[in-house]
Amino acid sequence: MSIVAISLDTLADTMKIAKAFHHESRYCAEEYDEEHVESYIKINYLSTDYVPPSYGFIAYNDEEEVVGIMTFSLANKLMNTDIIALEEVMYVDPAHRGQTVGLELNQACEELAKTMGCTSMVIGACSGIATPTTLDRLEAAGYHRMGVMLGKEL
Repeated sequence: MSIVAISLDTLADTMKIAKAFHHESRYCAEEYDEEHVESYIKINYLSTDYVPPSYGFIAYNDEEEVVGIMTFSLANKLMNTDIIALEEVMYVDPAHRGQTVGLELNQACEELAKTMGCTSMVIGACSGIATPTTLDRLEAAGYHRMGVMLGKEL
């Protein structure tokens, strides 16, 4: 397993896993627009002009197939100046669930968020693919439920 930051070099693989996420998530009722998704990824993850920028990682299995993605953006906590990391997408290919892919992606995001001064990570549980197992694993990793979100102090 290898975890790699989203970059121009990983754009094709990022597009591939984003499409899989789209088709399984609550967004599947909408038609998948590849040009829009590619433009979104380039602006939000690869441009230095977008504020606030988004960050993310993709996971490859030992056969170098992309099997997961997690992305986040930065925000301020309500009513104070703490910087938090807000998960945007967390997805693991169904054939690779129940392993450590999601936790490894999450750990990479947490580590990067800490270097940016984030005090906590918030993960949404409302994309339509948050299974009880996923929620249990995140709670075991130190997250606590906050309505439709999970949070963890970094």
